[in-house]
Amino acid sequence: MIVFITGANRGLGLSLCEVFLERGHQVLAGVRNMNRAGQLLPLKTKYKEELSIIPVDVSSQDSIRQAYSLITAVTPKLDAIINNAAREGIRCKKIQEVDIADFEETWKTNVLGPMAIIKSLKPMMESSSVKSILNISSEAGSISELPLKTYGYCISKAALNMFTRMLERELKPENFKVVAVHPGWMKTEMGGEDAPYEPGEIARHLYERLTESPGKKADFNIVDHLGNRMPP
Repeated sequence: MIVFITGANRGLGLSLCEVFLERGHQVLAGVRNMNRAGQLLPLKTKYKEELSIIPVDVSSQDSIRQAYSLITAVTPKLDAIINNAAREGIRCKKIQEVDIADFEETWKTNVLGPMAIIKSLKPMMESSSVKSILNISSEAGSISELPLKTYGYCISKAALNMFTRMLERELKPENFKVVAVHPGWMKTEMGGEDAPYEPGEIARHLYERLTESPGKKADFNIVDHLGNRMPP
């Protein structure tokens, strides 16, 4: 399998790279800032041929176009995309606290970024027998539950969930598998040290979600890391 993973230089993205490489797959690791890609270097040394590091800022359309050129220089096709890159933004619980410029940056990264990545790379997936798209979302995007109360992040994840649902409906006739996953509270830069899950543990579960047989595909496409349905 050939998989493209955004936000791959740390946390869950880095762990996903490790899991896929350990299982013999080819990984294209999308990294916004190459100066912060140091944790990928040991993997690059170990998996010289299997790992390609691709600079890409998912909030920039120009950067995505440049990344497309780099990706097509490495491989003519893709089997899977994991949109993992995300931005929390300023935590605002009251409308008067909302920084519109910061909200726009969160929106570009968390919503427009995955849309643009998929729009750009979907043609490379059409000859694949896998055709899997995994959008890393959050329970924060649940409109019915509203577990968090911070405007920018919650609204962006709700929009990502809707996009995933619409895309799944559009691409189902082409045998694409499109899923949004709430990975759980992890020990990452965003999640902090008090979180109950390690990124490596979640990455292994997400690998199973992405590679499970067609007969195990669910009738819904917003799930947690174990495949359980999440409230809309």
